[in-house]
Amino acid sequence: MSFEHLNENELKQYGESNLSPREFLRLQAHLETCEGCQRRLAEMFPNIAEREEVLLIEDLQADVKYDFHLNYDEHLKPFIYENISVIDKEIVESHVEVCAVCREDLRDLLNFHRELEQEREIRELSKSHWWTQIANWFSAPNRKILWLACATILLCVGAGLAWLFLSKPTDEIAKKPSNAAVIENDQTVSNININQMPIPINQNTVTSKADSNSENQNAIETPKEPEVANLVLPKFLNDLRINENETLRGNNDSPTQKITVISPNATIIRDSSPILIWQNVPNIENYEITVFDENDNRIAKFENVKGNSQRISNLLKGKIYQWQVSAKSVLENGKQTDFIGQGKFYIISQADENKINQAKNSLEKGKAFAEAGLLAEAASQFRQYLKQNPNSENAKKFLRQIEQAQR
Repeated sequence: MSFEHLNENELKQYGESNLSPREFLRLQAHLETCEGCQRRLAEMFPNIAEREEVLLIEDLQADVKYDFHLNYDEHLKPFIYENISVIDKEIVESHVEVCAVCREDLRDLLNFHRELEQEREIRELSKSHWWTQIANWFSAPNRKILWLACATILLCVGAGLAWLFLSKPTDEIAKKPSNAAVIENDQTVSNININQMPIPINQNTVTSKADSNSENQNAIETPKEPEVANLVLPKFLNDLRINENETLRGNNDSPTQKITVISPNATIIRDSSPILIWQNVPNIENYEITVFDENDNRIAKFENVKGNSQRISNLLKGKIYQWQVSAKSVLENGKQTDFIGQGKFYIISQADENKINQAKNSLEKGKAFAEAGLLAEAASQFRQYLKQNPNSENAKKFLRQIEQAQR
């Protein structure tokens, strides 16, 4: 945390509640430890402790702390291994700033991951010094005599074997009669068996045959990977983005402002009971959540929702859903302002879920993820397969296709 004091503009924005939740919590954490800034804030806003904005943020912290926690497989694990989408990363970073439980879990997981990496590095370094350890063992003063004795024994054994193998051909040559004694004149030459004569060998021919055999053996050991057709990405990927020019559901007679929808929005999920998350609006206490199916039929509605999240359960898989968060604000002059935001998402079908679970390797699992519309997960599986099979043309082709679709 910075030890610099807050400037006048930051104190003014804090007192007037013109900050995002993240900036509000950052300034509040500084004010809790800085008496100077507390005095300056009290001089500018004498009744700051009684303002509704402070109570609203405290309620938000309590709701987030007790009603929603980060999931290990969906949020924490991808965040640690840097295999997380931009939206999920923003959710994790903003949530751990207000939730002490999830912040402590994330800190423990990061420390554990860091210790594993350090242990792996130490193990690799120890392996590289095995020869130095052996040399140090033999160089010890109390082991020099043992080392010299072993070296002497090995030298004697080597000399005996060399004498044994070198002396045997000499004895065999002495026992065989000389060819000169057999060939006395020109007539005896005809009696020599032609099969006993040495045959000249073309060294180039032998080498070429050996190279040919080596090439054939390599061709047998590394069979060519069968080519697989291109991925067929689902058509609904283009239907998950809401057109900014679409008319939002609400009262068109009143001024309308947009609520920022965080998650799930323009994405594909696997959970049939997702948590809908949006960004809070200052001075708004109650929200209304409405969920529609792909035919624009309302299937769920939640009124007087506190905080910035709401779980909806038991949605059908293999469907596109659109959800809306709305709120109303009435000013002192009686004018009303509508706040509305919309999100859209798709839940993968049970058939696609079964294909993902039944995949035998990373290549098959990546293909199943891609055909279900989960492009980020598919790209991760293809990269993992390429680490083990760097020459796989299918994995390279699939990864290029996924990267083009993500642009």
